[in-house]
Amino acid sequence: MARQARGSRPSCRLVKVKLDENVTTAAKALIAEHGHEVDTIVDEGLTGAADSVVIEACRADERMLVTFDVGFGDIRAYQPGSHDGIVVLRLADNDPTPRSTYFAAF
Repeated sequence: MARQARGSRPSCRLVKVKLDENVTTAAKALIAEHGHEVDTIVDEGLTGAADSVVIEACRADERMLVTFDVGFGDIRAYQPGSHDGIVVLRLADNDPTPRSTYFAAF
């Protein structure tokens, strides 16, 4: 459940996020810096776990998953409303911008 972030504008809400193992660890600090609660699959010892285990960990913690794994974009397998949200990030292969730059705007 979203809560208002500490020191934020009234329209800004705290989001509980879980970063997949394929998301840079620098993203954790960048997202947390904006007042959001961030866990990672790596911190929980779930590196290499099946997608079903990852999504269940997100459900149990009521966290939105942020991932580069396009498999999580399949709404037949991960139907809207069956989880707290999934953000599948896709970047152009030839994009020279470091991935952490995108998280600063997240």
